[in-house]
Amino acid sequence: SLVYNLFQLVCICFSHQLINIVYGGSVGNGECGFVFGAADMIIDYSAISEHKELDSLFKSCSSSTGGVMRLLTAHRDEVKTIAKGGVLIGSSKHCKNEMVLVRNNILSMQSHADLSPKLIMDKIWPAIVEKGFVSEAKRDFYEHEMTNLHTIP
Repeated sequence: SLVYNLFQLVCICFSHQLINIVYGGSVGNGECGFVFGAADMIIDYSAISEHKELDSLFKSCSSSTGGVMRLLTAHRDEVKTIAKGGVLIGSSKHCKNEMVLVRNNILSMQSHADLSPKLIMDKIWPAIVEKGFVSEAKRDFYEHEMTNLHTIP
């Protein structure tokens, strides 16, 4: 795909956190606690204006949604300080450092562009519930989030 042609490495979730640590960033508990469901990521087009390939990639991904990319998210920790020399590309209400360009050839993101809602609900959700990461009261909310992942409010 175009993404893999543009970058030497694409890091998602835990590897997003690791690559930012390796290059001088920091990771810690997310301010929102455990987050699961849809994350509306706002792309910072001014940050990627020097990178024409990125600009066209993200505009094509978010042109019908006003610059918002809705992605799946499931995390408790997050990047607090991005890699030295990194460029913050996208943020969401749950994660300020949602997507980062590291060294101009590594794309890293907290959200899961790599997983489908069905896979998450079939394989990962049962473990999340079993481990007690979500309260009984929030289960319906998170399940609703997953069924509405592809709709933009």
